[in-house]
Amino acid sequence: MFNPPNRDCEHVADLQFRPSLGIVVQKVLVPPSLKVHFNELDRYLAVYLAQATPNSRMTARQKLTRLTIQQFHELSTDVYDELVRRKNIIEVIPFLPVRNEFHPKRNQARQKLATLPITRFEDLSGDVHFELGRRYPEFKEDPLGSTTRPPVTTFDFGLR
Repeated sequence: MFNPPNRDCEHVADLQFRPSLGIVVQKVLVPPSLKVHFNELDRYLAVYLAQATPNSRMTARQKLTRLTIQQFHELSTDVYDELVRRKNIIEVIPFLPVRNEFHPKRNQARQKLATLPITRFEDLSGDVHFELGRRYPEFKEDPLGSTTRPPVTTFDFGLR
């Protein structure tokens, strides 16, 4: 039985011939949901990101670089969904509901997100936000072409 791919999880390439360069350029179209995830995490983490020590979570962030596009998109979606659940003060939901179209292990991982203390959830959210910005640098730019916040220096002077 053939299952069509989930178009929201994969990147679609748009090949264009550039005669002036004499080459074919591949433009990758990013699922719009990832930009929403980035913007919401950016707002949620504003204070956290301003206070974060550069390079403090490099080991965790390196692990995210090894995820496939689909694995990372699923993680980003799950963290975003958990953020929305935590921000919903009108209706208290103890954890993300089970979705039949997801693998049982993914549903279990989604429910485990609810058990993370705020600091751990901020760390995970910050790592996902960082990886979204690394994979899709265009997310860091506003329509006028400037970055959303001043770039953080990568120097570590050992001051703690």
